[in-house]
Amino acid sequence: KTPLSLYMGLLNEGHEYHAHAGVYIAFDVWVHTIFHILRWISQGNGELLWTTNAGISGLITVFVTPLITFPMMYWKKKISYEVRKGLHYFFFFFAVAMC
Repeated sequence: KTPLSLYMGLLNEGHEYHAHAGVYIAFDVWVHTIFHILRWISQGNGELLWTTNAGISGLITVFVTPLITFPMMYWKKKISYEVRKGLHYFFFFFAVAMC
């Protein structure tokens, strides 16, 4: 810790905020995806999932999100820190897909 962090509590809570945001995003990605798939299927447009930019970027996002979040949420003790940190680099693909 730095002397500055002693006076600015937010600096000490950065990782906790990051962890909560990751859990929220992991949950939100799946809920969002499920409702898009249900809507597209009910409208007879299921092929939009793999034939449109929105569908493909959604597939990329729903594929990489568990690689980023699940090791931290569920397998923290079973997977080494280095592997978990390495999987976090999949965030690049997540971010590009979200654009």
